[in-house]
Amino acid sequence: MRDILPRVYSCEFSSPKTYEASAYFILSERGNILVEVPEFVPRMLTELEFFGGVRYIFLTHRDDVGDACKFKKHFDARIIMHESERDHVTCGVDISFEDDFQFDQEITLIHTPGHSPGAACLLLNIEGGILFCGDHLLGNDHGLVRPVRFEWTWNWEQQLESARKLLTYPFEIVIPAHASLKNGYINNGKKALKEWLDKQPRESNRAK
Repeated sequence: MRDILPRVYSCEFSSPKTYEASAYFILSERGNILVEVPEFVPRMLTELEFFGGVRYIFLTHRDDVGDACKFKKHFDARIIMHESERDHVTCGVDISFEDDFQFDQEITLIHTPGHSPGAACLLLNIEGGILFCGDHLLGNDHGLVRPVRFEWTWNWEQQLESARKLLTYPFEIVIPAHASLKNGYINNGKKALKEWLDKQPRESNRAK
């Protein structure tokens, strides 16, 4: 694993089962958290065990379930996911939520429908706010942050509205699940997202 921010690590071994989504590991006094899951391989398990194992697994949406059940069983972890996506996890979701959810003093779970009905982001309230956004946002090393539209996006208008909702939360750093970033994250992410959204027509079905 590679440390990219205080208490935040980028996992190796992205899994083809999650379309190569990057997974991240957060050290927490309440219990260490995996955001998405890497491939279930021995070296990954050894590294996670070195840091004390995994207590929680947060899945941003249905496409990134991957080997979550294997990690859950190995670490006796608890899976967290939006209520509308829980049927995609065969071993069961232990903690679900419908509206935005204050998980603890440091972590807020934000429902951001659009990419899928139950897509959600995790906001870690340190370092000015670190937003783990799954497939909801994409960015690059040049400071661009924008909602990402795939051909299988569930509802683009809703995704734009969810992106606007994110601006009501405090964050500075954006960590997407799909991006080749030198540092592993994007600084000034909220400002960059606002700049992109401000250029879009409010009639969101016309936005590109």
